[in-house]
Amino acid sequence: MFVRRMSSQPIVFRAASACLLTLLAGCGGVSDGPDRHNISGKVTFDGAPVVDGMIVFEHAETKFKSACPISDGYYENESDKGHLGGKYTVTVQGNQAKSVAGMPPAPLWKGVWTKEVDLPAESTKMDFEITKAEVDAAPPAPTNPADQS
Repeated sequence: MFVRRMSSQPIVFRAASACLLTLLAGCGGVSDGPDRHNISGKVTFDGAPVVDGMIVFEHAETKFKSACPISDGYYENESDKGHLGGKYTVTVQGNQAKSVAGMPPAPLWKGVWTKEVDLPAESTKMDFEITKAEVDAAPPAPTNPADQS
């Protein structure tokens, strides 16, 4: 006679799965914070893609910042780390090449480039074309008084 042995493993697995799904359902869906939106686009310097760098979007009123890396002339952030819509100061720092073996790359220009923009309260694409004339005319980047001797 064949007797099937019952194992408690499937029951424990099902109970654990149900608990996990309940927890995950509570973590998604409705957000406690404001709606954030994806932004992506191209960044060029004198017509050539910025190989490496960082772009930061700072909301004019809340000072909320959203930053993402620039790679091969392209940037994109994730919606959950994106912008809120409204007036922003965009700051770009570009490098001549990608960092190698932990060594920081040389910057394309001194300081940072900034521009005021108005972003829609939705996902959007926005390209930034930076010229040498613009960065040469910009005031120098603020310095840290602790670095001065």
